[in-house]
Amino acid sequence: MSMQRRPDPKKCLNVVVPVADYAAPYEYYWVPLHEAAVGKQDWRGAARILEGSFRYEPDEVKNLSPGRTCQTDEEAQLASFYSNLHDALAKGLKQAGDISGAGREANRALELANAARARTRA
Repeated sequence: MSMQRRPDPKKCLNVVVPVADYAAPYEYYWVPLHEAAVGKQDWRGAARILEGSFRYEPDEVKNLSPGRTCQTDEEAQLASFYSNLHDALAKGLKQAGDISGAGREANRALELANAARARTRA
């Protein structure tokens, strides 16, 4: 019986998850649900779908702010991806009549877009 070394779990936690691994659930699950709600003009339902999807937003994105921009190209790609989603949510909330929520999400979309652009310029 050979004894193999187990990988160090601390090192495994530092592995960058490719952007495609976050995009795939949106392409195959969240976006079709969202589009179906939009097709029925169920703006509140469409917004709830996107809001629910943000439970899975990676910490790298959640932690971005005007004072903390993207540190890697992967973070910039994730920030850009989630910026588009927050923008879509802002538009849905506006359609649903939630002007305050729409403003909040539009601001978040802009923060993420700026964080991604800051990395691109660096």
